[in-house]
Amino acid sequence: MEQQTVGDETESYTGNQAANSACNGVAKAERFFAAALKTGRDSLQSAQDRAVRSAKATDRLIRDNPYAALGVAVGVGALVGFLISRRK
Repeated sequence: MEQQTVGDETESYTGNQAANSACNGVAKAERFFAAALKTGRDSLQSAQDRAVRSAKATDRLIRDNPYAALGVAVGVGALVGFLISRRK
């Protein structure tokens, strides 16, 4: 009867130890993914801010120099058209 009690206690301890280890692993994974999610959100916000600043700067540049912008657009279009026509 004594052996059965010791065996039961050992099994209970081992089960509790495994459960605690699993809980610790889950908590660690949750912290890792929460940090990764925060980093991802911060990176996304930073990229969005840079894109907005770039778009505003481009808009200002085109409004300040419309003829130069038109010339660049025509030049790039002619170059792309020339390259495409040579491929065929």
